[in-house]
Amino acid sequence: MTEGRSVLHVNGTNIEERHNLQVSLVFCSELKQYKRLEQEVIRPVENVAIHLVSQHAGSTGREATLCWRDQQLLRFYSEQCDTHFATFLNAVDAFFSCVGAGQPPRVFVAHSKLVILGAHKLVFIGDTLSRQVAATDVAHRVTDGSNALCKLLKTVVGATKMAALRYPSTAALQEMVDRVTLLSHQAAQLKAQLYQTAGT
Repeated sequence: MTEGRSVLHVNGTNIEERHNLQVSLVFCSELKQYKRLEQEVIRPVENVAIHLVSQHAGSTGREATLCWRDQQLLRFYSEQCDTHFATFLNAVDAFFSCVGAGQPPRVFVAHSKLVILGAHKLVFIGDTLSRQVAATDVAHRVTDGSNALCKLLKTVVGATKMAALRYPSTAALQEMVDRVTLLSHQAAQLKAQLYQTAGT
């Protein structure tokens, strides 16, 4: 494959390949951050769930309709998802701008980490909701959406690592951009799913 003067397309922007730079990425250091994020998202949500149960312990629901507790949980999670999704989109926009400007790996990797961390928050929200909600059909749909987002998240991590190691390979950069694009679409679907289910 000829790298030469090939063109990278990012939201309609053409980028010429820059100077060669070898970079080694170690994503293991992010694990502690992910654990902290998990606790940051899950702890307040679980507290709300306990509060809802204590307020309305006698409520029951059938499969066809959502019980009061599930409705309240879905509204709460939808609001949480909306807040984190906005932050996630800001990180995605900054990432695309960075790549579109032809920034080197040390810059686009930093922006990619913000995208990854933002998506992890959405995954944790989906996972926690699926464990808390009583309606099994809702739990299954949310689990599917969260799992799909998690799988795409892993591909973004791998694509970012390859883009940095192979810089300035246009093909590797384009693959990274494409993966982040797919990730943003799946995140939007998860958000829309929660809003639709909650009826908001």
